[in-house]
Amino acid sequence: MPRDLRKYLHDIVEACSAIEQTAAGSSLETYQTVRQTRSSIEREFIIIGEALRRAIDLDPSIEHNVSEAATIIGFRNQLIHGYDVIKDEVVWRIIENDVAVLAKEAQKLLAALGG
Repeated sequence: MPRDLRKYLHDIVEACSAIEQTAAGSSLETYQTVRQTRSSIEREFIIIGEALRRAIDLDPSIEHNVSEAATIIGFRNQLIHGYDVIKDEVVWRIIENDVAVLAKEAQKLLAALGG
């Protein structure tokens, strides 16, 4: 039985929150040098990309309500299959500029679904 769309959106919100909490008070240098920080953040990005892909599979209109949905899913794929070419500066820029936006969009979709 497929998971409920609300669960995938909730997973995205939770993963965004985990990234923000892990990155709070940190810096690009910390991200680059502390493996646990980097691993934790990258794992949450993988969850985001997979949850978003599955949400879109359930409701294709989700793709039009999430900024850069295809890029987010592509980033997940790159983390899994091309981990060795990921640029730390790019990941950190995504943390600083895009995670909060995604969290708000997912929360808005959740609210529209009554969850």
